[in-house]
Parts: sequence; C-alpha cells; structure tokens
Amino acid sequence: MKLLNKISDAIFGFFIYLFIVIIKILDTKLGMALLWIFILLFYISFESVSWGIDEKNQGDYKRAIFYYGIAIKLRPFNEDTYCYRGDAKFKMKDYGGARLDYNKAIKINPKDDCAHHGLIRMSNELGDYNGIIDEYNRAIIINPNDQFLYWRRGKAKVDIKNFKGAVDDFNKSIEIGSINWTNIYQDIGEAKYNLNDYSGAIIAFNKAIEKKRGGDFYDWRGRAKAKLRDYNGAIADFNMIIVINPKDELAYFNRGCAKIEVKDYYGAIADFSKIIEINPKVKNAYCRRGYAKAELKDYTGSFVDFSMEIYYNPDNGEAYFRRGESKIQMGQKESGCLDFSIAEEKGYEDAYKTIRELCNQFDKYK
Repeated sequence: MKLLNKISDAIFGFFIYLFIVIIKILDTKLGMALLWIFILLFYISFESVSWGIDEKNQGDYKRAIFYYGIAIKLRPFNEDTYCYRGDAKFKMKDYGGARLDYNKAIKINPKDDCAHHGLIRMSNELGDYNGIIDEYNRAIIINPNDQFLYWRRGKAKVDIKNFKGAVDDFNKSIEIGSINWTNIYQDIGEAKYNLNDYSGAIIAFNKAIEKKRGGDFYDWRGRAKAKLRDYNGAIADFNMIIVINPKDELAYFNRGCAKIEVKDYYGAIADFSKIIEINPKVKNAYCRRGYAKAELKDYTGSFVDFSMEIYYNPDNGEAYFRRGESKIQMGQKESGCLDFSIAEEKGYEDAYKTIRELCNQFDKYK
C-alpha cells in the first residue's frame, strides 16, 4: 500500500536524522562516513528508477531490469518500481517474471492501475481472453464506478463470443458514465447482431449514427435490416456507405444482394459489375451477377459469369450448380448434369435433389 511506501521513505529519513544527531554528539569520522553512505543509498534508491526508465526507453530492457532490481532492494514497498520492472520483463517475453512483479505491485497497492493494465496486456498478448476478463473483474471490484473498465471487459467478452455478457457490460458502462460515446453503441449493435437480435442492433446503430455518421454503422444497420427482410431500408443504408466511399466493394455487394431480393435485377447487375470493375477477384461477385442475369433469362451471360466465378474461385460449389442450371436452360443437359455432380462433390446441398429430378441418375444415389 501507499502507507508502506511512505514508511519506507520515513525509515531512510529517520536514519539520516539519527546519524546527524550522532555526528553532533560524537563528531566522529565514522559517523560522517555512515551518514554519507545512507545519503548515497537514499539517492541511489530514487535515481536507479530513473536510470531504469532511461534504459527501457532506449530498448535495453536487461539493464533496465538490473536498475529496477537495485531500487526494489533499497525500497521494497514501492509498487511503481515492481510495475516498471514487470513492463521490462514483458518486453523481453519473460511472462512469468512479469506476472510475479505485477502481482507484487498489486499486493502492495490493490488499486495500482499500472500493474492491472500490465496483466491485461500480457493476457492479450498470450490470447488469454479469460485471463483478461479475470483482471477486469479484479479491477472492477476495486473501482466499481469506472465505466471504462466495464466497456473494456465487454470488449474482451466479445472476443470469447460471450455476446450477452458483453451487452450487459456495455449497458452498465452507459448507466455509470455521463459520457455515452459513439463506439459503445456500435459495440452494442454488433453484439446484438451476433445474438440475432436484429431489431435491438438497429436501435443501437441508430444511436451511433445520431452521434456520428460512419460507413461501418450503416453497413451493420443495413445488414440487420436485410436480416429482417427490410430490403429497401437496407439498400438505403448501403447507398449511404457508397456516398461516403464510392469504392467500397462490400457496400456494392450487399446492395446488389438486396436488389436481387426486391427483383431489381438490372440494378443488381450494375452493382456487381461495379465490384468487378474495382476488383475482379472478389468472391461471389460473378456468381451473384450471373444469378441476376439468369433471372432475366440471359442464360448465355449467366453461363459466362458462373464460368468466371469458377475460374477465380474453383471451390465455389454454388457457381457449378448455377452454371449447370444455365446449361440445362440452353439445352446442354449432359454438361449441366456434370456441373451438378461437381457442385455436390464440393458440398452444395441442393445439387443432390436436382440431380435426381433432372438428370435421371437414380441408380447411383439409391
């Protein structure tokens, strides 16, 4: 605790005072020598921390640890020095040593932010998200009204897919704090989206957009609307993204898919064509455009698009299946059935039923 740190300093001061008294009484060279030794040790106990910080800033963590060690021997109840040494050990990937120093600092002062954050950084570096949550739990017990701790714990819960717990922490953060910053509403929206609470996600993204217009907010809200079959609302959100960033491939893709749902096939073709213009290797762009062309009975055009999708993404089972459908419509039954077979091999579920219905290969599948 801070009290121990003050006691440690007081002891140094007491001995200095004591030796001054002895010198005045005895006026001996030994007394003077001892006094200067204690003054030197007192000076070193503080300066070694500064030396350690200088070495750490220059990247010499080994020397920094050496200087911090000296300071700790002279002032063993200073939590800051343990934390600084823990940081240096963390930089050297001595995670066990760093943990010992951080825990020692917390034992001296349970409210030491430096040590708690050090343990959190180390858990994050090691991918130990449960460890991060444990550290935030400890920190919240000490500082139950710190809204940022709840927010950060919520982010850690997202990493382990505990979306319900994350939403609870984000809401607690808002409840405590007077500042409701934009990102926390995005965090709530994303967590609720992953909980399939699309209506709740839309409410959260509405609040985020009220505070700050941003492409990510419109993207998430648009996708949530599409999940609720509000395709026109989704298209409006994807429009806003494209206004903000006219080269956003994902926005064109999502808008094109929504346009297919409202049977605006020409609009969908235009969106997928824009994606291909920006980046022809985008997965499913040719496949979605081919689907829209097939709906317009442009089977030659759809055949070409599905073939291009297969060229760029040869494991796309749907592309083989859709190309097979186009071939059937063009009178190429045998070749179309071959595509259905390949689609089935690649795991496209609708292929088996279609083969039985259109290709008369019953014996093979009995």
